[in-house]
Amino acid sequence: MSRFSYLFSTKNWLIAGACFLMTLEAFRTLVDNVHVVINRTDSLPIKAFVHLRRQVPHKGDYTLVSSCWHGQRLVKRVIAEAGETISYDKEGTLYVGTQEVGKPKHLSKTGQILTPIKEQVIPEGHVFLYAPHQDSFDSRYEELGLIHKKALQGRAVPVI
Repeated sequence: MSRFSYLFSTKNWLIAGACFLMTLEAFRTLVDNVHVVINRTDSLPIKAFVHLRRQVPHKGDYTLVSSCWHGQRLVKRVIAEAGETISYDKEGTLYVGTQEVGKPKHLSKTGQILTPIKEQVIPEGHVFLYAPHQDSFDSRYEELGLIHKKALQGRAVPVI
């Protein structure tokens, strides 16, 4: 028996072919559903994320959302879900639940008018997105507002 006799076995070729096709399918699935996203803004201290497109984000997770106002996708953290309260204190500080979010601004860094979000209870199917930077464009402003869960583009897992 030769060292290469396995090459002449139809069964071995079928097994190798099946393994090759499964590897290609796994690679295709990975390429279609997992991406690296770089955050080029100062809104988050984290600069790189692995974007898991098909995973549903929950409170505490990072996610991506498209912004017509900015013309790009934004990486933000889900800090509140349906049923939680958005309120202001006497000094104008915004609270989401018991978390202090800061005082919303009325102008962006580029001079665009910003409309602070109104006091309300977050409706069913919506979330509040946030980033800790004082100039972050997030759900503090009506221009982005509360985001419907269907508009969330998967989970973003911090890398660095």
